[in-house]
Amino acid sequence: MFGDPYGAGVAVESPYSPNYPADPTLSVTGDNWFAGNYHNGKGAFNVKEAYVEFNIPFLKSATFGEANLNIADREEKYSTAGKARAWKLGATWQTPIDGLRLRAVSSADVRAPNLSELFAAMTVTNQAVNNNQGSSIQIQQRNVGNPALKPEEARNNSFGLVLSQPSWARNFNFSVDYYDIKVQNVISSLNPQQEVDLCYGGNQQVCSAVSINGPAGTNYVLAQSFNFASLHTRGIDFEMAYRKNMSDYGLPGTVTLRGLASRMIHSISDPGVPGTTPIEGAGAMTGATPKWKALVSQSWDGLLGGKLGLSLTERWIGAGVFNNEYIECQTNCPLPTAAHPTIFDNHMPGAVYFDLGGNYSVSKQVTAYFKVDNLADRAPVLVPQTNLSLALNPAVYDSVGRTYRVGVRMNF
Repeated sequence: MFGDPYGAGVAVESPYSPNYPADPTLSVTGDNWFAGNYHNGKGAFNVKEAYVEFNIPFLKSATFGEANLNIADREEKYSTAGKARAWKLGATWQTPIDGLRLRAVSSADVRAPNLSELFAAMTVTNQAVNNNQGSSIQIQQRNVGNPALKPEEARNNSFGLVLSQPSWARNFNFSVDYYDIKVQNVISSLNPQQEVDLCYGGNQQVCSAVSINGPAGTNYVLAQSFNFASLHTRGIDFEMAYRKNMSDYGLPGTVTLRGLASRMIHSISDPGVPGTTPIEGAGAMTGATPKWKALVSQSWDGLLGGKLGLSLTERWIGAGVFNNEYIECQTNCPLPTAAHPTIFDNHMPGAVYFDLGGNYSVSKQVTAYFKVDNLADRAPVLVPQTNLSLALNPAVYDSVGRTYRVGVRMNF
C-alpha cells in the first residue's frame, strides 16, 4: 500500500500541522508500510573544473611526413564525490606513404555519480535475508541513493590507421582502430543478501548500510549502489566509404558505398562481490554485445534531375552463444553449478536485415521521404529465458518486423 501525507516520513516538506496532526500508527521515518512506500528525496551538488589543452606539431618533413601531439588535462572537484582528474595524450602521423595516417590515444576518463545515484528517494519493501548462522531474518529493504559514491575511473588506449583518398583511389576512405578500455570503481547496485554477506565478510563500507541484529520489526538493509564493479572491453572498429560520380558511365547522380563493422573481442564485467565470477559478455546473445556486427549501405543520389535519392542498408549480426558461462555438452556432462550450468546446444544464430529508403525534393523547402525497415520481414530469433511471454532480445535482434514510414520535411 502507499502512504498518506506522512507515509514518506516527517520532513520539512511534510511537517505535522493542524490539518494533518501526528498519527501514532505512523513511524517518524515512514517505514511501517508493507510495500511500495516512497519517501521524500532531494539533493544537489556543484562541480568546479579547470582544463588545458595543447596541440603541438613536432614534425614536418618531405621525407618523413607530418606529426603532431595532443595533450589535455582536466582537474575537477565535486562537492559530493571529491576530486577527480581526466587527461589525454594523443598523436597523429601523416606518413610519407600516399594517403596513410596513423593515430593513437591514451586517456584517463572519469564519470561522477549523478543525482539519482547519490540522492534517490527511498522506497521501502519487506524482504528476508539469512545471517551468518543461516537463520532467516525479516528486514525492510530500503532502496535509496548513496551520497558516499566516488567517480568511476577509466583508462582508454586506442590506436589505428586511416587510408584517406590515396592517388590510386581518390574517392576511397578506410580506417581501422583497436581499443582497450578498463573501468574501475564502477557504480552498481547490490541486493540485500549480497550486502549482508559482504558485511559478515568484514566490509565496513557495506556494514554501514546493514542493521539486522535488532528487535523484530527494526531490522533493515539499505539497498544502495557501491563502487565495487569493474569493466574491461577490447575490440576493433572498421569503417569504409567510397563515392563515385556516375557521369563517368553516362548515368545521372552519385553512388556512395559505406560500411561500418565492429569486432568485440572481450566485454568482461566483474561485480566485485565475493562468491561471484567475472562474466564475458562478448557474443552472448542474451546481452547487447554480439562479437560481430556491421552496417553496410548503398545510396544513389541525384536521380531525376537531382531530386530523387534511394538507399539500401544491410544490418548484420554475427552468430553467438546463449551464455558464455554455460558448458555445452550432450553426453558425459559435468555436474552443473550456479556459475556454469550445462546446456545441450549453446549456439545462437546471427541475422541480416535489409532496409530500403528514399527521398524526393518537391521544392527547396519541401522534401518527401519513405523508409521500410526489415524489408524481408524477418522474424525475431527466439532467445530462451525465464520471461516466457517475451522469448526474444530486442537489444540484438529486430523484434518488430517490417516497418513502414512516410513523411515530409519542410524548411522555413
